[in-house]
Amino acid sequence: MRCKALLIKNLILSLCLASSVNPIMAQSHNWKPAMQGINELTRPTNLPPRIITHGPLGKTWYVGSYLDEDSLYRCAAYWENEKWHPFPATFDRNSYGLSMAQYGDTVILAGSFRLHTLKGDSSLFNKTSTWIKMHNDSVWADTVNYYFSPKEILVSGDSLFSTCYYQNPIDTIEALVLSPDKGATWRYPFSPMHPTLDPRYFGINIKIGLHKGSIYVTNNIDSLGSPFKGIARYDGQQWHSLGQGVPGFNSKVWDFAFYQDDLYIGGNFNNIYPNDPGESFARWNEATQQWEDVGRGVERIIESFLVYDSLLFAIAGRSRFGDATIPYLAAWDGDKWCGTPQAWYPNPKSVGFHQDTLLAYFNFNPVIDGDTLPQLLYYDGDYVNGPDANCSTPGLGREEAEPKPADGFSLYPNPSQGSFTLEATASESIKVVAIYNTQGQLVWQKEFTERLPKVEIHLPQSPPGLYLVKVNNHHAQQIIVK
Repeated sequence: MRCKALLIKNLILSLCLASSVNPIMAQSHNWKPAMQGINELTRPTNLPPRIITHGPLGKTWYVGSYLDEDSLYRCAAYWENEKWHPFPATFDRNSYGLSMAQYGDTVILAGSFRLHTLKGDSSLFNKTSTWIKMHNDSVWADTVNYYFSPKEILVSGDSLFSTCYYQNPIDTIEALVLSPDKGATWRYPFSPMHPTLDPRYFGINIKIGLHKGSIYVTNNIDSLGSPFKGIARYDGQQWHSLGQGVPGFNSKVWDFAFYQDDLYIGGNFNNIYPNDPGESFARWNEATQQWEDVGRGVERIIESFLVYDSLLFAIAGRSRFGDATIPYLAAWDGDKWCGTPQAWYPNPKSVGFHQDTLLAYFNFNPVIDGDTLPQLLYYDGDYVNGPDANCSTPGLGREEAEPKPADGFSLYPNPSQGSFTLEATASESIKVVAIYNTQGQLVWQKEFTERLPKVEIHLPQSPPGLYLVKVNNHHAQQIIVK
């Protein structure tokens, strides 16, 4: 009887333990833990970790700080076979990674580091560094004078661009810097000062991007009403504003992305303030040189973008994208927003992809459909086109900005079959012609060697629709192709 009672007791205990297993096992949603290879995420800095898609070596990286399964402090790892594999260096608990880049065959991990080992070699124990470099089987540490907290690194040709604290013997400046020699030395300033003030007013939290030979930067500390406020473009010689900028009193651009060759911005702005470009989301129309309020806006601040495959992903603070209810994360295809609605909190801080698998990082353990989950997750399924996905009304991206009339020019026939005549009817003649579709994409362009009174234009294989003809970079007129 005693053995039988003990057996029954053990059976009851087993059932109780089974029922107390992490509720993840019983979840109905598609979010799954992505913590394999990581024991604990740590936050020695208030700058959030990042997931970098298509990072160095063609891999998806987590960059920040964490304890691995052996309780060693690491600052970067790549995701492969559903496990994080560490960058081959260990660090002091206060170390953290901020960014990564690949320059040729050299991988650069940038941040603030106090070393323990490099590939098991402890000879550099306690050495401080801002750069850890890896080339094939070699790993080494670099420290650059005056250069700290490299939050963003971009590679363009033979140069590296970075945002950082640049500290010279006199003062500390928040700045953009350039390196012509793989990060061995840095030049400051590599460009003219801030468009209207001086370099410190860019702020360390700026976002930088390179597109068609120009450098774009977020610029949220400029004076109220400045057309450079929000985002500005540097062409290598001077700064350019984009329309009226983002002039609202509290308006800011938190991120931008080039998607389908168009510039999109996201941030804290809305249509309440005159001349603000939209509601948290806007697109630059190169043809009209104006911002467009596309997609009927987003309910709250867009914090970051990610372009992956044929989609633009946006992380926002609330649940409405266009006219669809999609909490926190949705994808824009140029025509509509899509995503999978679920009861979750809070919003992710960084997302990325590994071979079409969506990965997400959260500042603290998220609660999704009542389940408390780890800070790193992956989505098991198609977040955008799956059976539970929700989409906004198609066509939200086809709002049309009113073009400036082309005074002094005529187009005929209009409508046309794709071949038409552009003729100057006033004193100004024709030097440059550019034609855009309603998505703002350039479909035809030509600069003539001399100014002409009339030109014949033939659009090759252009689908029927509305087009914008821009003359001499400042006149615009619409034409319909049947």
